[in-house]
Amino acid sequence: MNINDILTTDEVKVSKNSWTIKRNDKTCGVIRNIMPFTTALTEAPAKAFTFGNFIRKLEQYDPKITRADFYIHDNTLYYLYNMKTENFYTSLSEAHKTALQAEYDAAIKRKNAVDSMSSEVNVIRCIKL
Repeated sequence: MNINDILTTDEVKVSKNSWTIKRNDKTCGVIRNIMPFTTALTEAPAKAFTFGNFIRKLEQYDPKITRADFYIHDNTLYYLYNMKTENFYTSLSEAHKTALQAEYDAAIKRKNAVDSMSSEVNVIRCIKL
């Protein structure tokens, strides 16, 4: 399976060096040799160095965007965006949205930050397990 074939409804289980993709509760693919950026800092400093300043710039979009959500695969940087929160807030009624207004605004701000960041880095939108 190719990393760009992941759908927004797919569930992704992140392991140390691989992702397992589940679609309709069945495993539909495994992506191997994917390295978290935090692991690259210690195990492959040359790769981490090439993306370090770039990630520092992207972290300024939103405080919830952290280095732990970035992954390196085939010398390409990917950001794993968890759709679980976005799906939760879109399923709420208007009365519940007003009750959770601060959290809802933060989720919208993060979604906008990821949308603006997607022109600079490959964003994988999925449900992270």
